[in-house]
Order: sequence, then C-alpha cells, then structure tokens
Amino acid sequence: MSGRLRILALVCLLVLAPLAVWGARALQARTTPPGAARDISMQASATPAPTAAPSPTTQPPSPSAAAPTPPSAVPSAVPRSPTQAAASVLWGLWEPHWQTNSSTDFTVYTRVETELGRRADLVHWYANWDESWDYDGELVNQVIRSQRTPMITWEAWSRPLGAIAAGQFDGYIDSWAKGMAAYPAHSILLRIFHEFNDPQAGDSGYPWGVGGGNGNRPADLVAAWRHIHDRFVAAGANNVRFVWCPDGVNLDLQRLQASYPGDSYVDFAGWDTYGYDTATDYQTLGRVTQKPVVLAEIGSTDPAWVSDLTSKLRLGTYSRVRALVWFDEGSSRLDANPGLQPAVRAMLSVLR
Repeated sequence: MSGRLRILALVCLLVLAPLAVWGARALQARTTPPGAARDISMQASATPAPTAAPSPTTQPPSPSAAAPTPPSAVPSAVPRSPTQAAASVLWGLWEPHWQTNSSTDFTVYTRVETELGRRADLVHWYANWDESWDYDGELVNQVIRSQRTPMITWEAWSRPLGAIAAGQFDGYIDSWAKGMAAYPAHSILLRIFHEFNDPQAGDSGYPWGVGGGNGNRPADLVAAWRHIHDRFVAAGANNVRFVWCPDGVNLDLQRLQASYPGDSYVDFAGWDTYGYDTATDYQTLGRVTQKPVVLAEIGSTDPAWVSDLTSKLRLGTYSRVRALVWFDEGSSRLDANPGLQPAVRAMLSVLR
C-alpha cells in the first residue's frame, strides 16, 4: 500500500510542477498597462552612484502622488512583429507651441499623435542657462504627470567652457541637479553642448562649439562636461541620462574623438540629422563610442529619406538607435508637408 501511495505522489508531482511553472511565467509576462510611460532608463548605463548625496532644498510635488493627465487615446506599442524594429525605439517630438509661459498645452501633442497614430514617449524642449529650475522644473513635472519622458537641450549661452569647468556656475548647476534628483523614479534626458562640432560664424554655430571661430578646444568641452556631470552625481541625480550630440554634418572623426567625455560620462550618443547621410553618420559615431543612440533632432521634407531610415531600423542596420525625436518646426513641420506624413506613419509602425 505504501508503495502505491509513493507512485501516486510521484504522478501528482509530475503533473502539478509544470502547471506551477506555467503560472509563474504567465504572471511574469504581464506587460505595462496601456498609456503608462515607456521608460528609457534600462536602455543606457546608469549614472554612477555618488558617495554622498546632499538632499534637495526644495522638492516639487511627487509625480507618483499627483493625479496623472489621462493618456492619449493613441494606441500603445504592441509586441514586435517581423516588420518592426529589432530593438525598442522610443518616439519623441519637439513642438514649439506646447509651452505657454510656465504652463503647457498638451493638445499640441495629442493633435500630432492622433494624426500619426502614435503616442509620443519623449517631450523635447530647449532651455538656456538664464532660465531657473523653478520654471523648467514645473515643465518637467507636467511632462512626467502626462506619463511621458522629458528631454531637455540645456544651452549654456554666455557661459564660457573654462568658467563652467572652474566652478563659476556651480550654484546654478546644482539647482538643476537637485531639482532633477527629486524625481528618482523617472528618467530625464539632458542634452548639453549640442552640435558642438559646428564652426561658430555669424548666426551659425554655438559659443560652446569646438569647430572653430571662438578659440574653444575639445579639451575645454570635455572638462566642462565632466564637471557638470560630476555635480549631478554629487546631487544624487542618478535618474539623469546625459546625451552627447554633435551635428550630423562636420563630423570630423578626430575632433569628435577628442571632444568625447568618455563612456563613464555619457549615457546616450547621437547626432542631429536633417536628411543627412545616416549610414555614414552612424558608422562615424560608432568609431567614437558604442553607446546607444538618440537622434535628438530629425527633420526632412523627403519621404524617400524617411523610408530609407525606416527600412534600416526594421532590418536592424541601426541596432543601437533607442530614440527618434522629430523636429516639428520650420521646413520639416509635419502639417506643412502632407506628403511626408505617410512616410512618417510608416516609420512609426516599425517602432516598438
């Protein structure tokens, strides 16, 4: 009798064990609820943890405690099919009319999202160093409440690279670092010294550039970048993702390599592209770093160029690309180019 009981127990074990494993896997496979923010934090190396982190002096309302803005009705991304990109790629927009003083108008975004059939994951805007964190911090709060990820291009106008590296603007830098550290559960993309490789002449180029015309050297840019990064680390802003972004033209490899702060100081690399030679730019950047790529400014009036980018994303040719951000202004404004919209919608259909 005891032998039969042992056999019966063994049979029960063989039947029930696979069911238990199946149940555990089913629970593990539950996906993010529709409308929830798609986080970019796991797609790049995290900023090193500081040894000591001062507490922020002021903290905006916790995004998790605030009532979130109802998500757009645009469908969320679905699991990849054979026609989709090989890696998860986020979609973002720069919309010049979404800011009104210290408030935001997300109907500007939802209009474009509805036209394209894709909800924006990233909200991009530009902030110069004359703006206080009180102003831009409120914008960050509103973007996070909308269940999107902020991406800020931080423009250091009238702040020489040497003075930044020497600590002359640490109070201002620290105010932003502490403000961003107040959102530890939310990634914030911070793009500093963008398009630094362009020469400064007349209305072109930037004062932080190292492409000629202002006396800056690549070493000056690297020192200023590392100093800013280290101030954010000291403030405990480990949720900030630093984006290194030259222009897609003037990509001199030697200058790029000399201007790269190092993988420990960069989370994403990328370039701005307005119909440029994407394949060449991708290869050139890959010789500087293998960091994941954010194309922070994309614009074109050529559907064929967009279609080529779509094809390469689907095939995995640009496998390091993790985000595309459309520059919806000027000649590349989507509502001014109705013939371009089908190509952009097709591109978005391959993203996941």
